[in-house]
Amino acid sequence: MVVTVDDGVNVYDTVINPPFVSPASYSLSNMASNGNATTVSAVFTDDLTCTISVNSNSPASCACVADAGTFTIVSNLIANNTHYVAYGDDFIMSSNLDHTFANEVNTGFGPSYDTSMAYLAFSCIPTTPSAPYSDPCLLGIVGYGSTLSINCDGNSLLPNPYYVQPITMYSGSGNVYSHTTDPNQPCFDLGLVQEVYCLSPILPIVTSDPGTGEITVTISGGMPAEDGSLFTISNVLPNGANGGVTTVVQNGNIVLSGLLNGDQYALTITDDAGGEAVVSNMYNSVNEREELSLSFFPNPVSDQLTVTGITEATDIIITTIDGAEVLTTTLSQDEVLSTAHWAKGVYLISCKSVKGTVSRRIVK
Repeated sequence: MVVTVDDGVNVYDTVINPPFVSPASYSLSNMASNGNATTVSAVFTDDLTCTISVNSNSPASCACVADAGTFTIVSNLIANNTHYVAYGDDFIMSSNLDHTFANEVNTGFGPSYDTSMAYLAFSCIPTTPSAPYSDPCLLGIVGYGSTLSINCDGNSLLPNPYYVQPITMYSGSGNVYSHTTDPNQPCFDLGLVQEVYCLSPILPIVTSDPGTGEITVTISGGMPAEDGSLFTISNVLPNGANGGVTTVVQNGNIVLSGLLNGDQYALTITDDAGGEAVVSNMYNSVNEREELSLSFFPNPVSDQLTVTGITEATDIIITTIDGAEVLTTTLSQDEVLSTAHWAKGVYLISCKSVKGTVSRRIVK
């Protein structure tokens, strides 16, 4: 008698010699466990019309096919295998969709088979890959699906640093990562551990020095607080007020000088990890004595500039932004000055009397 097993990929013939008894059981071995649809046929070689066929399925593979696959990481900066993320930005971990989940096990009991990728968070590097739920550093599951996104805004309740590791789940809804017929042979896979460090915000502290027309910005936080790198300064207003300084050390200062009362000053601070802070305000020179209170309007000016608040002899000097003198006069009362002949641009007005000094910037 010849018994043939055909699983659509492989064909196995087994010859069984007489004598035969009925009923009888025979064991066939060395066949692939691939879960394929299978036909088992038996025929007596002395009588080919005496045959029988049975349809079945070969046993599923005993090997674990789970594979977490590969991932694409989005972070601001990678240094020493650590992902540094600027304050307010996101750490993003996305599957490249090359994963494989464990096969379904039909035991008649156990969790539902709804596979998913999950992401475990740890307070230290995990050390129990064969039983991740037993790891002493496990904090819990922080996400499911093909993409994980965690914002570094200080509200995630995760330590700094924290560690993320993807894991294949047999049952996402049941938080079960493995279900097999043999508990001693679990089937799941873990991806690579990623260390994440959320940076503190860049913190600028502004100190005004009205007596000199300067403001000082002291800068701390961000990436320089971790590795001693430099802050970068850009978008400075007024242009050139920083004296050409474009980098600042941790807890260092940058000075904007030459400011007049009412000037809008600004600068942008960035670090190597993409963190950013913007300083913007109006300079207020309290060095101006309250007794001298002058007004200049309209601003921007067209053909006439009105000066009010003059109660005693006041010297007026008007120059261009480049220092070229436009007008020098002394006023003893409110006055309307002709500006029709002025070219378009920015003008500086310096006023001085026994009550103090006033500086203004006028635009035409």
